[in-house]
Amino acid sequence: MSILTPHQSKALTIDKSISLTANAGSGKTFVLAQRFLGIIINTTTPLGQVAAITFTEKAAGELYKRISEELNKLLLISIDDELRHRIEKIRKQLVSAKISTIHSFCIDLLKEFPVEASIDANFIPINEQKASELVDLAIETRIREMLRSTKEQSDLKCLIRLLGSKMNLVSEFSELIRERKNVLHLIDSYYGLSEKEIAKRLFELFSLNIKVVFEKILPEVITHLKIVNNKVFEYNSRNKLATEIKSFLELIKSSDDEINVLRKLQELRDKVLTKDGSVRKQGYLPSTEQTEFQKSINILEYFFSDLDELDFSGNHEIIERELAKYGLALVHVFKDILAAYEFKKSEMGVLDFEDILLKTKTLLENESVRKVLSGKYKFLLVDEYQDTNEIQYEIFLPLVDD
Repeated sequence: MSILTPHQSKALTIDKSISLTANAGSGKTFVLAQRFLGIIINTTTPLGQVAAITFTEKAAGELYKRISEELNKLLLISIDDELRHRIEKIRKQLVSAKISTIHSFCIDLLKEFPVEASIDANFIPINEQKASELVDLAIETRIREMLRSTKEQSDLKCLIRLLGSKMNLVSEFSELIRERKNVLHLIDSYYGLSEKEIAKRLFELFSLNIKVVFEKILPEVITHLKIVNNKVFEYNSRNKLATEIKSFLELIKSSDDEINVLRKLQELRDKVLTKDGSVRKQGYLPSTEQTEFQKSINILEYFFSDLDELDFSGNHEIIERELAKYGLALVHVFKDILAAYEFKKSEMGVLDFEDILLKTKTLLENESVRKVLSGKYKFLLVDEYQDTNEIQYEIFLPLVDD
């Protein structure tokens, strides 16, 4: 690709920060390479002050190759001696360009500021396989120790009963350690509270999510339910089921609580639908009348099918207390296993991928470090930004802000 689209041309404006969203195969890597070249050729910015960050080693290699190829093309078509000299100089320096994965970028930062990061400057990054082996070892070691301790085994046995087996428990903790950033955030947000307070917060969270999911859907469903029910009245103004459904709809109309509305709709389900989940024909809406309202019927059948997956038990407080109890037991054992894993890594002087990101994020909370880096890097180009979790945003935003 050599001809730029209008949007691609806008993306090459280097006097401001941009976020580029595009489909696969639309030329994002090409634009990134062109933006990189525009900076190092058309400004006085030294190559070392430009960092291009990708998500994978393969992507970094492809970006480096694309930049190198574009430099060769420019050299062939350039007739300006000064420009040719500049391109030649950049080509020679390109091998030292900061074109790397986010993990490589973060490793370099941690090695540059080990004291500020509170780590051993000689730490060794370990890959996912080695990290998994250490996690499994830490889990197995702590589980054996806890099962031998009368004081510690109650939480562990509770978790094994709930998860079904020790194997399931090991698998669960392995995943939790890998996702420990999110787990630790949940612990800080919820599990420093009492069991009663956690149960209350769980119901509040459930209610909030129900509102988010159903706030816009419910009015549409009720509208289509009325359409179908009114058609039944047209066919038979004394239809018993239609009369009952109309009364239900009047009750729903007076409620602004999504959970209460959904409970009433669950009660209504067996009046509207048969056991196989289709709108009733016998005693309600004959098949000869259904074709005209097929869209409304489809919406209702899909909605009630999804609604069957939700449980709005009247004894939700008991369920939430049990969930809170389970969560506290899980947190207690998780903290123990995480401490064992951290100890093993410390003994070996290693950091896993998650450590590297988390410690870099913490490092960049240091104002003096940010000032040094904002002087060191004038331009940051980040590829495949959407493929990572929010920690990438948390790492780069402080650098952009400064």
